Amino acid sequence: MIKRYKWMAAGLLLGAILFGSALGTMGTMFVLSKIKEQQRRQHEIQHVVGKGHGPIHMIIERLDRDLNLDPEQREKIQAEVEKIDKAFKALHAETGKKMSVIMEDGSRAIRAHLKEDQIAAYELYIEERSLRKRIMRYRMDSRKARGEGQREGGRRGSGEAPFRGPPPHQEKD
Repeated sequence: MIKRYKWMAAGLLLGAILFGSALGTMGTMFVLSKIKEQQRRQHEIQHVVGKGHGPIHMIIERLDRDLNLDPEQREKIQAEVEKIDKAFKALHAETGKKMSVIMEDGSRAIRAHLKEDQIAAYELYIEERSLRKRIMRYRMDSRKARGEGQREGGRRGSGEAPFRGPPPHQEKD
């Protein structure tokens, strides 16, 4: 009877070892496939970004590919896209300054409603929030420097969908 339990225990142990090995092998294969996929994407990004100067160049490449632009059109459209990019950057800087002023005013108003012990906790909250923002900014800058997080075709697309032109004209009722 005891021998029987020993064999059952040995069988269960062997089964657990085999199951763990199989599960570990499958997990390793899954992780390796994800790494390989990430490396493939990285290679594609390097190929696209390496040709030009980042997002503006990718937009021009996409338009050129989908619309079959001639050299004169490409040059003029690139100038327009660069003008749009410059305007967006200026707007972003201006908006950032205005947001900072609003946040400072709001923070002063919030402090006015807090007790002294709460103000210390609030200051800590503000400091932690600022640190989290700096960390996020550092991570984003690091990813940009390595060429990660960018895909041909922008955020939503893989770059394979053809340009379909402007939406059809909708008549007003």
